[in-house]
Amino acid sequence: MVKTKKKKQGNSQKDGVVIVSPNAITYHGPTRLLPQPQRVKKDDIVAQLLVYGTLATSVGGVLATVFDDYSQASSSPQWAEYLALYSEYRILSMDLEIVPWNKYNMPITTNLAPIVTVEDRQNSTALASYSDACGFSETLLLHEPSTRIRRVVRMQGTGEAEFTSSATSPSTEDRYYLKLYSSGNTASTTIYDYINRLMVQFRNKK
Repeated sequence: MVKTKKKKQGNSQKDGVVIVSPNAITYHGPTRLLPQPQRVKKDDIVAQLLVYGTLATSVGGVLATVFDDYSQASSSPQWAEYLALYSEYRILSMDLEIVPWNKYNMPITTNLAPIVTVEDRQNSTALASYSDACGFSETLLLHEPSTRIRRVVRMQGTGEAEFTSSATSPSTEDRYYLKLYSSGNTASTTIYDYINRLMVQFRNKK
């Protein structure tokens, strides 16, 4: 019987160039951990709550509105039902969509001015002017008023990520706010409809 030698797998050299075999490459660095999905308890759920409303201008033609995560979520028709079933909650995001009210039947004299939206994670005070909105330069967006406007605000930081007992409301410091401002509109007129979609996580089923 003729014995054949197995060809050794390793590096070879051709014309002075070292060719590295893929089988000879070994990773010697630190241990690399793959990202693990966040574990959610079996009885926890993430629910979408919907809130509908309209926005109207003041006597001076100003629109200055503030949406906060808790006030919006707690005004949903399904809110009480979920609180009756679960002991804790946290509000993951607000997804606000605005469209001009009765757009094609508005009188031609109706004026819609540019609208700005900003995120605020400190207080619920409404914006007083366009210049006031510029103080939130990192989160400011300027929108064309006669089209659909959409703005999403998500939970950030450890305070907002904390779960709140269903028997209480989160502190003002742990809420987040979406502020709208527009000036120069037709006075005392309903000019927008809105739908606010809130994603809320409930846990510890009763």
